[in-house]
Amino acid sequence: MIHLQKILLLSKREWKENQRTYLVGFTALMAIFGLLFAITWHFRNSFTGDTSRAIFLLGLLGGGSLFAAAYMRDLGTPAKAVWQICLPASIAEKVVVAILFSVVYYLIVFLSAYYLVEYMFLLLISDNFHHPDSLNLFKNNFYEFVYLFVNLQLLMLTGSVIFRKAAFLKTLLLIIVLFSLINTGNNLLLALLTGEKHINGGAVFNYFQFVHKGENVYVNLPGQLDSAITVFFHFLLPVLLAGIMYFKLKETAFR
Repeated sequence: MIHLQKILLLSKREWKENQRTYLVGFTALMAIFGLLFAITWHFRNSFTGDTSRAIFLLGLLGGGSLFAAAYMRDLGTPAKAVWQICLPASIAEKVVVAILFSVVYYLIVFLSAYYLVEYMFLLLISDNFHHPDSLNLFKNNFYEFVYLFVNLQLLMLTGSVIFRKAAFLKTLLLIIVLFSLINTGNNLLLALLTGEKHINGGAVFNYFQFVHKGENVYVNLPGQLDSAITVFFHFLLPVLLAGIMYFKLKETAFR
């Protein structure tokens, strides 16, 4: 059973016990954004592409994964782990609070920090004729970063529950290894299925490309299969990861 009142109480407890850490983290995040904006503006003629999106994604995915991995850090210490597990709340309620802080609240705080620093930065350079525009999250479907962010946060949370020590590094290494194996296996499988020996890349579960008479040829997945894969990664995978975290915490509680 999930009770809203208990979720609110757990959230208040988390904030009161760690508010100084969270405020310091928010300040540090703003300082990092300020530094990155200053560097990219100073060397603006040396960078190509959309540097604002790069800064945004670097902070979101890098900072978010560190935060998610640290959220469950007490599980790595037996004494603190017992205290966490024995809190008068169900495992499901603890999972909900973890997701709220690591996904929802972090995203809100991150967006606030990013746009606040960007606004101040644009004010400082407003006298210059050439300056970057404010980042538009809805341009070219950039908002789809949310799906990647949610899955990465849940992976880090799940890894923190599974691994007791060095959870962040172990989870990150596992993600890299799995991605490398899937990417390599994807190309080998496609080469076997299609008989095409010149496959030179592509996006896993999306498309692949091969060379034909010196030209790159792109092959996309059928529409229905592509839609099914999208539904899995955008909606079913987060639910699956949350379920794994729930049962792993439950196993820990009854160990």
